[in-house]
Amino acid sequence: MLERQAGGETSRRWELYRVLAEPLRLRVLALAAEDELAIGELSDLLREPQPNVSRHVQSLKRGGLLAMRKQGTRALVRVEADALRDAVIADAVAAGRRLCAADGSLVRLPEVIALREQEARAFFASNDEVRSPGVDFDTRAHLLALGMLLPRR
Repeated sequence: MLERQAGGETSRRWELYRVLAEPLRLRVLALAAEDELAIGELSDLLREPQPNVSRHVQSLKRGGLLAMRKQGTRALVRVEADALRDAVIADAVAAGRRLCAADGSLVRLPEVIALREQEARAFFASNDEVRSPGVDFDTRAHLLALGMLLPRR
């Protein structure tokens, strides 16, 4: 979240207002408050080009409103844990939810999450068969963990 600094508090607040002045950022913020989402998923939900969504995500991240983590080649974003304690940010998320409800992206969110889970199940099901026929994923993970405990030669 935006930190308060002596003498810089006013300028930091103005920066927050500048970041929140863009309706697309409000929509991104609202969706990221609902669930952790990949940039591509946000792009699909918002029906905006991915580079445009990425640019707005970066602005929100620099403002301390979004946290980002990598999962393979994907960048996942979510609302920063402390951000919603700020009344201005909470109001911005509420405004973003209204915009998302109006454009239908909030209604499409469960579909996007279900598709992600379906794709993950299909990926792991196909890779389990290719990597280790006859050995299920849990057994493989258990053996890998035990192997790390063995002394190195």
